[in-house]
Amino acid sequence: MRGLETDGSATCVSGHAAETGCETGCLVPPCAARTFSSAFGSFAAEGAMESAHVTSRLLWTAAAVTAPVDILLLALVSRAVQPERFARLRWGVTIAAGAFWFCVWAYAMWGPWWGQVYHVVFPEWARDILPPAYALMFAGISFGFWTLARRAPRRPALAFCLLGGLVSFPGHAWGIWGRGMLEKSPLFQDASPASALTFGFFEFIVYWSAILLIAALIDRLRIRTVSG
Repeated sequence: MRGLETDGSATCVSGHAAETGCETGCLVPPCAARTFSSAFGSFAAEGAMESAHVTSRLLWTAAAVTAPVDILLLALVSRAVQPERFARLRWGVTIAAGAFWFCVWAYAMWGPWWGQVYHVVFPEWARDILPPAYALMFAGISFGFWTLARRAPRRPALAFCLLGGLVSFPGHAWGIWGRGMLEKSPLFQDASPASALTFGFFEFIVYWSAILLIAALIDRLRIRTVSG
């Protein structure tokens, strides 16, 4: 399993920020690095990763690209998950969040990002513990988000996703200032805290929108199965 990753990212700005090195906090996953890998294709090969550098300019650009995507996602989520459906998703979003973040952190701990970033943040023995631990933690956070979002009766789905964006700040801030990942990781030494935190916020909105849509889809399929 550890052949999956060499250098998780976490400090990446929220949630999506330079998660390859910035985000190392309890609330942060390997966001940025992975995001850049898929969005820009600059980290596709391990050899390319070794010579690549995440700069402030790249993070600001990624934030500018992700922001309109978030707007479209939030519009979709608000329309697809009406208050009545959202009220039924308490356990759906809890389970979906746990499964989602387990996959994210399994990739961070057992994949290529471990060697690039996460080995500086976590001890070797934590690699097998953190994925299930973070899965349980984020499942609990998701349950809390669902409870809080119910207080916004007209747009609970929107509130849920925005809370997901905000939760990126504590973990990324801890990774940046608590663990010094921007300085310690060669990959992120050219990135600024502001750019990482900003990108992370938009990144996490994508994550939590996906979690909510997955839960809503499963709920819809369940209802069709029962009624059909």
